[in-house]
Amino acid sequence: MYPSVGHYKSSFQIAEAMQEIGYEVHYAIPQGFQWLFCGKPFKLHDLYTYPFGLNIDLEMGEQKVTILKNRLNNVTFNERKKELMEVFGKSKPSVVFIDSYSSTDFIAAYRILKEQKIKVIFVQTMLSSTFRLLRPYLNSQRVDMNIVRIVCDNFQIYIRAKIRSIVDKIRFMANDDRTSVKRNFRTEEVNPLYSFTSNYGFGYQFSSLTELILNPKELDCSVSSSNRKQIYCGCLPKKAVVTSEVGEFVSNVLEANKKLIYVSFGTLFAHKVAEIRKLLSYLDQLQNAHQVHLKIIVSIGGNQSLKQTWNYESLTFVEYIDQSALLKHVNLFITHGGINSVKESIVNSVPMLVIPLEGDQIGNASKLVAKKLASTLSLDKLTYVSLENIIFEILKHEEEKKKELDLFYINLRNTYTDLKSKVNSAISTSDYVI
Repeated sequence: MYPSVGHYKSSFQIAEAMQEIGYEVHYAIPQGFQWLFCGKPFKLHDLYTYPFGLNIDLEMGEQKVTILKNRLNNVTFNERKKELMEVFGKSKPSVVFIDSYSSTDFIAAYRILKEQKIKVIFVQTMLSSTFRLLRPYLNSQRVDMNIVRIVCDNFQIYIRAKIRSIVDKIRFMANDDRTSVKRNFRTEEVNPLYSFTSNYGFGYQFSSLTELILNPKELDCSVSSSNRKQIYCGCLPKKAVVTSEVGEFVSNVLEANKKLIYVSFGTLFAHKVAEIRKLLSYLDQLQNAHQVHLKIIVSIGGNQSLKQTWNYESLTFVEYIDQSALLKHVNLFITHGGINSVKESIVNSVPMLVIPLEGDQIGNASKLVAKKLASTLSLDKLTYVSLENIIFEILKHEEEKKKELDLFYINLRNTYTDLKSKVNSAISTSDYVI
C-alpha cells in the first residue's frame, strides 16, 4: 500500500474479508506505520525502499544531483525490485494487492509474479482515477456535465502533463519518470497485454488487471470510466459506537444547547499550513462572536507545526480522537474532503462543509456538491464573512441535510451488502500474471 494512514485504513476491510475467505494476509509496510497495525491479525514485512517512477524522490526532498545520479543508474528501481522479491520469497503469496498509488511496483515485481503464477489486483483507495477525455477527472472542480468544458479541462491537464514531462526530460537528462517507467517495462519484458497509461499525477493504470475501488460508485462521477476491470466495493465504515471516553470528552467541553462543530484536515497533512491557520483564525473569531451558540473542536492530527495555534483562546484542540465516535455528537463537520472522512460523515448523517486542500479532495468536494450531499468553500478564497454565512446556512437546514444523508446511506447500505463476495469475485475472475 502507498504509505498513508488513510490508504492503510481503507484497506483493512479488504484484508479482513480476505481472512474470512481463508487467506493469510501479509502487509509490506515502510517504517513509521507499524502502530496502525496494533491488534490487527496480519503479518508484517518491513520496507525500506519506495516505488520508482512516481516522483517520490522529488517529494522526499532529495538533492537534485542525488536524484539524477540514482536515476542514471536506475537505483530506485533495482532496490525496490530486490526488496519486493525478498518479501514475496518470505510470504509466498498467491494473490498480491498493489495500491494504485504505488502502481509501478507491478513492473518491479513482474518477473517473480509471472514465475510464481501470482494473481495481481490493484487497489484504489480514492475514486476512479481513470483519465477519459469526456469524463471529469479525479481532481476536477467541474460540477456540471458540460461536455465542451470537460474536454477543455482534460485537454489542459494533458498539455500541462506534457510540458512537465518535457521539462523533466531536460532537467534529468532524459531520465524523467515516464521514460524510466517505459524503459523498465521493456527491460523486464513485461507482456504487452499489460500496456500502461498515465493517470496524470495519480500513478499508472495497466490494462487487463482488475482494480478494486474501495468506495461506492454512487460517490463517483456519473459518467462511466469505461473500464470493465474496475469493481466498486463500497467499503462503508460501520456506524459509530458511542464510547465512554469520547462521551466524557464531549460532556466536558460542550454546554447545553450549543451546536458542536468538528474540524479535521486528516491524520497527517503538511500542505497549505498558512491557509489552514487563516481558517483557524476565522473560526476563533466565529467562536468568540457566537460562543453562546457554538462550540468548535479542531483536530490537528500529526501536524506538529499547527501546535503553534494552540494559543487561540476560543477553540478546543485535540491531537487524536476517535473521529467516528465523535461524529455521533457533531452538528457540522468541516473536513478536507478525504474519502474516508466523507464516508464516515455519510454513515453517521453529519452535514459537511468541505474545504479541500489538494488532489482528489477537490474532485470529492465537487461531486458531493453535485449530489447535494455537502457544501464547499475554497481555502484560497476564504473570508470570514463567507465562512460565517455558510456555517449558519448549513446549521439552519441541519435536519433536512441529515435526512438526505441518511437516505443516501440507506441506499448504499442496501447496495453493498457483501464485501466478501466482491473480493472473492475479483480474485476468481483475475488471471495469473503471464
